[in-house]
Amino acid sequence: MVLFPTKTDLRILTKTAMNESLRARKIGITGGIGVGKSYVRRILAKHGFSTADADQYVHQAVLIPETQAKIISVFGAEAFTSDGLYNRSYMRNLVFENAPLKKRLESILFPATQDLCDQAFAWLQFNSPGAWFFYEASLLIEAGRSQEFDAIVLVTAPIDVRIKRVMLRSALSPEDVQKIIEQQSSDDYRRGFCNFEIANSGEPQLVEQKTRELLNDLYNHFCPTHS
Repeated sequence: MVLFPTKTDLRILTKTAMNESLRARKIGITGGIGVGKSYVRRILAKHGFSTADADQYVHQAVLIPETQAKIISVFGAEAFTSDGLYNRSYMRNLVFENAPLKKRLESILFPATQDLCDQAFAWLQFNSPGAWFFYEASLLIEAGRSQEFDAIVLVTAPIDVRIKRVMLRSALSPEDVQKIIEQQSSDDYRRGFCNFEIANSGEPQLVEQKTRELLNDLYNHFCPTHS
């Protein structure tokens, strides 16, 4: 016996499909230091997508009086300059090889940045139903936020390429960069939480091509009946 959907069933299915198509999508971009996450995000922004990165929200979060008070209570007044600016170099050196202190800082910053991200996404959902929001965060998985995203993209790159990239943009030595890489989660660990991967060997045209392919893959992921 073949059962056909009733008119009520069809109305429910149609309404569900319409609601699903109008739901904004939150897509994470993650990976270790120097893999080129920001480059991928900039390509997506160039294609007209809404994007943000965790560092951007950290800059905002540390200006919130409540967050500042929590940081000072744990790390002292030196955490901010005399002008009231977040003392990034001081804090980086303080937590670089001190895992407990790093965890305490993250426990303050993660909730604050999460709130800012949620506000941005809510604004996008209200003003641009169905839009895609790409959020770059190196510690997205470590912060326990993977379940909040409709999809997560992992960006990877060879170790030597990563070290060169970081050295070009900072005063860190190869040994310092290597230490940071070793302290971070491995690509294999992150793959367990991610839906897609872009291998960034450093060739801009190839990365742009892979990012365009990612958009097609994401569309098929969100709308499998149209693939």
